[in-house]
Amino acid sequence: IISVLYILRAKISLTIWPIQLFAGVAFFYLIYSYFIISSPVNYTIRQFAVIVYLVNIYLIFHALINAKAHEFNIKFYIILGFLAVVSQIGFHIYNFAFKENYSNRLFDDFNYFSEMGFMALFLFEVFLLVYLKKWWKWVVLLSFLLLITTLGHQGSSIVLFFTILGTYIFFHLEKFKKAVISGVTILGIFALIFFLPSQFLDDNTLWRLLYWKITLKDIFIDYYGVLGHGFGVKFTTPEILEAMRTQLNSPWFEVRPEEEYLTPMHNSFITIAYHLGFAFMLLIFLPLKNMFLYLINRANFNPTRERDFLALALLGLIMWSSFHVVLELPHSSALFWLVYFSTIYEFKEKPELTS
Repeated sequence: IISVLYILRAKISLTIWPIQLFAGVAFFYLIYSYFIISSPVNYTIRQFAVIVYLVNIYLIFHALINAKAHEFNIKFYIILGFLAVVSQIGFHIYNFAFKENYSNRLFDDFNYFSEMGFMALFLFEVFLLVYLKKWWKWVVLLSFLLLITTLGHQGSSIVLFFTILGTYIFFHLEKFKKAVISGVTILGIFALIFFLPSQFLDDNTLWRLLYWKITLKDIFIDYYGVLGHGFGVKFTTPEILEAMRTQLNSPWFEVRPEEEYLTPMHNSFITIAYHLGFAFMLLIFLPLKNMFLYLINRANFNPTRERDFLALALLGLIMWSSFHVVLELPHSSALFWLVYFSTIYEFKEKPELTS
């Protein structure tokens, strides 16, 4: 509310039209959900929060952003990455000291401090790659890789680690070498999945893949990729419930019927597409066109460490949000949208070609 009053008083222009259109479509579906399909109010509010978090950060960010604040934000993300590592190591030390047999579940359970803390760890990885030029950063990176394998979600975290690392290396290669390293990276990921299937194709992974497959079918075939279900609706369909029971022997939704409203697809972008339609979900990515251009063709532009850091950081957060419930939660969502709008601010002008 304070940000809105400041925006009105200072006559600040909100210029990211895809986000404004996105919020407008979401508000239309909120009205539709309440008055037309009469969705349960408590679940409607709970599900619509994914839009509220975005709009809140959008307003706060634009009320306060300037060049000095932007510089501070980048430093803040780096500090947050360091704090995430320290918190996670401290969390491990505490559990080793006060929980029996903690070492026995170190690689087989969820051992992270918080969802946002897990996300922020990868800000630390990006900092090491972009800002640190010492040889021993590779030793720290190897230690960091070992750390994230002890937290749970090994499959997605290892893939994300190597995606960020591979993209950083990709930045500094010639075109032929880029093609080679891309192929090696893809083969390496498939090799990990093949030789370590328990880490990449466990029940959680199969649960996600099944959920995504059936939901995407619903989004693109039943709702044509354009229409959405609205808010306060069940995330599950009869086909999902049947598949969960017969293929995975998962009773999750049967013993907890309320979870049909509360457990989304563990892919925040599929969740948003389910609410609003896939076409309108893509509005989120339109303001990032310059960032994607920079990722693909960095060598032909004037690169900076700030651009490298934000592009890699947001790429990592987008990937993490594609495997987990991120944008549906207040704290992890706030971190994502802050980095998102910082990246848009950094790339608000198309990078100039080098001579």
